Amino acid sequence: MSSARFTESSAQQASTWLVRLTASDVSEQTKAEFFAWLGEDEAHQRLYIDAEKLWGRLAIVEKLPVPPASVEDSWLVTRLGWLLRPTTAVFASTLLALVSVIFYLQFTGPAQVHYVTAVGERHEFLLEDGSWLHLNTDSAVVISMNDRQRLLELTRGEAYFDVSPDPARPLVVKTTGGYVRVLGTQFNIRQMAESSIVTVVEGKVAVVQEVDVDRLFAPEFEAEVILVAEQQTRMTPGTALTAPLSVDTELALAWREGRLVYDGVALAQVIADIDRYFPGTIKLDDPALAELEVVGVLNLQNKAATLRALEATFNVKAVQLSAQLTVIRRQQQ
Repeated sequence: MSSARFTESSAQQASTWLVRLTASDVSEQTKAEFFAWLGEDEAHQRLYIDAEKLWGRLAIVEKLPVPPASVEDSWLVTRLGWLLRPTTAVFASTLLALVSVIFYLQFTGPAQVHYVTAVGERHEFLLEDGSWLHLNTDSAVVISMNDRQRLLELTRGEAYFDVSPDPARPLVVKTTGGYVRVLGTQFNIRQMAESSIVTVVEGKVAVVQEVDVDRLFAPEFEAEVILVAEQQTRMTPGTALTAPLSVDTELALAWREGRLVYDGVALAQVIADIDRYFPGTIKLDDPALAELEVVGVLNLQNKAATLRALEATFNVKAVQLSAQLTVIRRQQQ
């Protein structure tokens, strides 16, 4: 079918699929049918992304629930107008059994609890205060709570926080780039080597960089920047906070549903994301490949399937140089 055939019926189908996938009892069969529909026409990928963006802005669909840490098929679509058929495979269903390592260490003061996920694993935890912590791949959080404060440190990776309100005990998250202070809200933090990106889904958070941590728990505390729902900022030590930017949180936080959604993202960024979810490192040997734009849904499956998708998509070859290094090269003509 032609990629130019953006019919009204297809747009309605995209909306229907979005509704079906938000159901609390969505089945594996429904998910399989969804990916089959994506493969019927190149336009379906674009229409589904547009439906998610529109419905997220209008808030007419409930937030997508967090399913078990399982994934199905890998998809990548570029603006060049091609489509990859899904490769039927299932990412290890045993992810359900790979419960994150949780261990306890006693120190002077509040007990510290460590929550950790392995590469490729996602997991959610109910904290002692009633808050929910959702950890993405290869992430770690250290939590200290007492009757006066709640302090969490994101030591690596990415985490989504659904904070239980408690005016008597503000919750503070420490990151590489600075601190986030909340009473009760929903937000996401992705930590990189030298900065952190904060995205608010509901409510508002205070964002601050260099500060005495004790001040963060004081009633009179005033923040440098306040983020509200659908806003995002980056915190980098030694650099002023970026002004709040509007962001589509449905797309930005699709990782919670085992998907990554791209809407004109450079291939270099896609490669960086793949590296987060699978062991080893992937490199592009041709800098010209890095700027190719990707539009589509990447449903986390397994490394081999994702590499096959890249090969078919960009006319490249994934060469496994070692157990830990894969190089993406252009196919010889």
